[in-house]
Amino acid sequence: MLSTYKYYSKVFSFEKRSCEKYGFSFLPNFYSNQLYNIVSKYIEQKYLLFFMGQYRKERYLLKQKLKKYKFTILIYHNIFTYFIFKIFKFDEYKNVKMRDLVFKTMDRKEVYKNMLSSKYLLDDTDVNQEGLTQRVFDSLILEKKLITTNSNIKSYDFYDENNILIINRDNPIIAKEFLESEYKKIPEKIIKQYAIENWVKKLLEE
Repeated sequence: MLSTYKYYSKVFSFEKRSCEKYGFSFLPNFYSNQLYNIVSKYIEQKYLLFFMGQYRKERYLLKQKLKKYKFTILIYHNIFTYFIFKIFKFDEYKNVKMRDLVFKTMDRKEVYKNMLSSKYLLDDTDVNQEGLTQRVFDSLILEKKLITTNSNIKSYDFYDENNILIINRDNPIIAKEFLESEYKKIPEKIIKQYAIENWVKKLLEE
């Protein structure tokens, strides 16, 4: 991949370190218009915190450590590969229980509905990932407090410690004060910067 980027007029990355290292143009993710269109719909609170994501060893361990908070953390795993990995990745999978995984996929509409009906959102990036995930921008539109494992979020203009709690995945601590305080509204001008229209505009501008 890196051997071919010189043939392009411009290369973008959502990770600042890649931009600094290779001279790429920085372009963070964007929020979904579909989510923006349904944000005004009232849905009764169903979850304290909701998260749906693909299985990762570190993510599974984080879920176990957060169980005491009664959060709903759904980790998807393909059922066929689960049994294959149980055999060939025994050391990693020997303590991975089926009851702690979900094997049925959830469509985007259902994920959005569950996010709308939760009080807080969880964002868990891959261990070596620096760029922000889609979940961060979902939280902005939904005006939901976010709990994240990505400390790089501090460098963004919408970061507010009242709304965003950065946790250590090895020892996650959720402060009671964070959960109980009200969400601090972010200026619309800042949020609009992350609309897909602006993302496309930056992508195509000369």
